[in-house]
Amino acid sequence: MRVALIGAAAAVYYGMALSPELTTTNAILDAARTPAVVAFPAATLRDPITIEPDKSNLDRTAIMRRLFKSIKGSATDDQETVLRVAEWTQSYFVHPMETPLRSNGQGVYDPIQLLKVRRAQCGQVNRVMLDILAAGGYRGRIVQLKAHHGAEVFYGGSWHYIEADALHGGDQIMTPDGRLPSAAEIHANPNLVDGKCLGCEVLLLDTWLSDEHRERFDERIGYSISGQAWREVFSAVPYYYEKSGGTNDPEYGWLTYATTY
Repeated sequence: MRVALIGAAAAVYYGMALSPELTTTNAILDAARTPAVVAFPAATLRDPITIEPDKSNLDRTAIMRRLFKSIKGSATDDQETVLRVAEWTQSYFVHPMETPLRSNGQGVYDPIQLLKVRRAQCGQVNRVMLDILAAGGYRGRIVQLKAHHGAEVFYGGSWHYIEADALHGGDQIMTPDGRLPSAAEIHANPNLVDGKCLGCEVLLLDTWLSDEHRERFDERIGYSISGQAWREVFSAVPYYYEKSGGTNDPEYGWLTYATTY
């Protein structure tokens, strides 16, 4: 008997019902085949995004574990695994002009809801990346910098800065020997950001700008490409947010955290 049929079609064929968690995971992985920067026309990135709390009782941790396993693939070490998750997240999200919010003005950090809308700002996107990595056993924390939230992941006995929002195409800030440094290392050695473009994926989508703003836009592109924008971001001493509770609150644990310098 042939058992090679897979996916939703196979489940229907054999009279089985896919779980809501597997259906959701499959939908996210299917959507990931098209980068968000392609899926969303630039003009839509100006639209406000309102998301109400999820009441579906989905097992969000189960979904995150499935995503981690799929994204990790054949990665054999910590850095390769982290880089794969970061690159996937970079491609999956696009940065809108407005932060997705609840109707009461509260920020949205539920990873499944953000994965469904695919538009989120730095603190949200980097939290989703950390949640995927946490599902694979990695400890992570949000890094507060100057006007930016980045992320760090702990492995090999130290913290490593990783960026899922303001860099794209798999790009990361690396040391000359190919290692992911910590945010504190970058703060102490800002030369590491030279040539790194802050948010250029979205800047290049700014086609709605009027002619009178074009010169200012071009200046911003130059400022970002040179690494000066990243130098400004890392001019602040890093400040850290790490989950300290469980994942049962409406924002998947991001309502309870410890802060440290």
